[in-house]
Amino acid sequence: MSNYKGADLLMKSLSELDVKHVFGMGGHGCMGLCDGLYKADDAYGIKGYIIHDESVGAAAAGGYFKATGKPGVLLVTNGPGMMQAIPGLVEQAMENSALLVVCGDIPTAQWGYGAEEELDIFADDDQTVLYRGFAKRVFNVVSPEQIPLTIARAYTTAMSGRTGVVLVNVPVDVQSRQISEEILNRDYNLKKHAVIDRPRGSRAAVERAAQLLMGAEHPMIVCGVGAVVSDACDEVKELAELLDMPVGTAYMGQGIIGGNDPYYAGRVGGWGNKYANEASWNSDVIITVGNRFDEDETGAWEIGNTYNVEKTKIIHVHIDPREIGKIYPTEVGIHGDPKEVLRELVEIIKASGKTFSRGTKEAVAAGKAAYFEEMADWRNSDSVPINPFRFVKELEDVFPKDGVQVGAAICARNYYCHDKAKSAYYGYGMGLIGTTLAQALGFAVGDPERKVVSVEGDGGFLIHSSMLATAAEYNLPITWVIVNNSSYGTVWGLQRQYFENRSILTEFKYDDGQIYVPNYAQIAEGFHVKSFRVEKPEDIRPALEAAFAHDGPTLVDIVVDRVFSSTPPTAQSRTGWDKYYPDWND
Repeated sequence: MSNYKGADLLMKSLSELDVKHVFGMGGHGCMGLCDGLYKADDAYGIKGYIIHDESVGAAAAGGYFKATGKPGVLLVTNGPGMMQAIPGLVEQAMENSALLVVCGDIPTAQWGYGAEEELDIFADDDQTVLYRGFAKRVFNVVSPEQIPLTIARAYTTAMSGRTGVVLVNVPVDVQSRQISEEILNRDYNLKKHAVIDRPRGSRAAVERAAQLLMGAEHPMIVCGVGAVVSDACDEVKELAELLDMPVGTAYMGQGIIGGNDPYYAGRVGGWGNKYANEASWNSDVIITVGNRFDEDETGAWEIGNTYNVEKTKIIHVHIDPREIGKIYPTEVGIHGDPKEVLRELVEIIKASGKTFSRGTKEAVAAGKAAYFEEMADWRNSDSVPINPFRFVKELEDVFPKDGVQVGAAICARNYYCHDKAKSAYYGYGMGLIGTTLAQALGFAVGDPERKVVSVEGDGGFLIHSSMLATAAEYNLPITWVIVNNSSYGTVWGLQRQYFENRSILTEFKYDDGQIYVPNYAQIAEGFHVKSFRVEKPEDIRPALEAAFAHDGPTLVDIVVDRVFSSTPPTAQSRTGWDKYYPDWND
């Protein structure tokens, strides 16, 4: 009798699809899977990374996908384990991250008996129903023989079309059931089952889009996360150069182009750049790629915010046809993969022989110069507590060469820091506070040669602080910068603006009203993470330089001006918050 089990076949199947890293946490419902992972290290070179909160693990797996373009894999136990992962998984689903969640489950013979951690209030063994609101597909495996093709189908589903989250549910008895050596070593040709295609979109629609763009006076391209996921960086850059048009980005699209690129206008929307918003407002044709026109970007969707849709013709390229025309009238809708659609657009425009000179680089440079001039007093401020824009300036000056920034607290966003595409990633598809802190783990595992810098607020850190243990255990090259303003600053600022300066459940205070200011550097030191506490502006740069030079994970705790750092944007035009919080008495 062989000693091979269903879990061994599952790990071999993952290996055949080039999976090399798995994030996870052990539990009695996934012990067989964990044992298979243990053996897979030697057998297939698959390394497991322990996480200490399943939602953090989901974020880490999402970061891994962003860093590598390969699906992140999360291994969790049944019941509370797979449920605890849900916040992070919903966030990753909304960010279009491809994730394979491999979940343990109670033995099939015990369904309905009230087994340990069984969810049976509505139906026997009902845990997978919890994933139906956000997962692309749920697969239930009831025999080891199903495993190889199920893994291939799950891989294909996660990576095809609009990439997303897939659940593979494997009961304990299936994990541990013995299988023959012949079943384990059979050639299942999984790569020929896991076929990923890139649809190009209608040729007629692409040609119409090309004619619109070539006939425009003020064209612009605005990229969302779908463009980044598609790896359309080169195509976006080439199209911008061909048409001499500015590149704007939605919140999660910023990684599509370098922040210092002469065509990068900045982020559009309520928390974006004034020049980028003005460029989008004044454009007669906008091609938006992999973008869903969310509330942050559009200023609550109304005409009169980011996009002047009464005069602007929109070309919408998206891998998910449900997004095309959903929000704004669309002149040309193209259902296709952004990279392939843009590649074809570039070919058509090149073949036309037309050239364009609109002075875009000069206009972008002027817009950036105006931004820096407007922000100069804040960026050079010597005030204590620290002005967050002073921190941003110092970060830009010492940012590691070839480093990657993952996330940024709203009060400390830098738009023009990074020289290359794929150097700045901003999450928050669902708005899970601080999720990019945990995503940094996946970036570090997936691309260990780059220094990972994650900038977030203290509210997000409190939620995701278990990430420090994983980083310390594997000596991951991450620097976390915690913008410490003792609040859930974004909401506190909006409460002050729209609710007569009242605040509730947003400020960190003692019962007597005194501000509660935890020392996050000391917390990190307790995790064996090298840390720095910064309370004066002149100490920012030395702390950052020391953190970046350290071999291993580090944390920099920067205490900033509480009120300033939580004030909604005023310099940007057409923010749209008044639409989100209207005065119903008007």
